[in-house]
Amino acid sequence: CDETTNSVAEKEQYLRTIVNYYKPDILSCNEISKNVAVVDRLLDSVFNYNGNSDFARADIINESNSISLITMLYYNKNKLGIASQHGVETDFRDFAFVKMYFKDQDLALTGDTAFFYCVSTHLKAGDLSPDIAARKSMVDSLMKYMNSIITPGNFVLMGDLNFYTSNESGFQALVNHSNPNIRFLDPLNAMGD
Repeated sequence: CDETTNSVAEKEQYLRTIVNYYKPDILSCNEISKNVAVVDRLLDSVFNYNGNSDFARADIINESNSISLITMLYYNKNKLGIASQHGVETDFRDFAFVKMYFKDQDLALTGDTAFFYCVSTHLKAGDLSPDIAARKSMVDSLMKYMNSIITPGNFVLMGDLNFYTSNESGFQALVNHSNPNIRFLDPLNAMGD
């Protein structure tokens, strides 16, 4: 792919249309260059377009030293803030682990807010056995980390999971982990292919 066959300007316009329609407060984007100029271009040309300045982004996380592509979290800074962020390294790509909080209008007075974690990822694509094993390995790294932090809370797993079926071992490791306190739930309860 190059600019002729994969126009950045066209992709930005398509994404701008989607963002303007759905008005998300949080969006995880995958396969973005780790170049800060590219990450910020998406922020400015899609989210903070046409005079808007409501959005910010998380830090670039690249613990695994990915050659070119990362995951990025964009969020509405008027409603949400970042308390902490770090990467969970795998053999393939990182999980971006971002602890966020709700910016209640009385936050300065009460100091009371709700915290939640956005876990953004891009699991290995492909339907061959090595690809399925790679996804499972990545999920195992995440679940091992989550099991070790012993932090109760609300966790949202987002990104490109690349599962072809809910029977895949990686998917099952997310929803049926031996520690019930860190199991993920499919919000649509739509198991299948």
